[in-house]
Amino acid sequence: MISDFYSGYDSLACSQQKCLVHLMRDINQELLWNPYDEVLQSITKPFGILLRAIVETVDTHGLKSRYLQSHERDVATFFRQLSENSFPTNAAEELRKRLLTNQKNSSRF
Repeated sequence: MISDFYSGYDSLACSQQKCLVHLMRDINQELLWNPYDEVLQSITKPFGILLRAIVETVDTHGLKSRYLQSHERDVATFFRQLSENSFPTNAAEELRKRLLTNQKNSSRF
């Protein structure tokens, strides 16, 4: 099931994928509310770079796992860096927690 981030869905006994469009909407809203938060941008910029690379691969090769696997190391590095840090601004720390909570949905292509 593909769902938004409403926690009520977490109790369902089925595999889930969180909606990327909802995540991007929420990230963009945080950036609008916190335009000078460089700490928040230290998460969103690398995430954007990673996401653009993955989308480019999908545009070129489709959803073939042999091509998407080339991003596994970069995804793992992104999440490792998130997990090793905490951030002093509320917006950045909330995004960090949200991404780490939903990491299992992005760990395999």
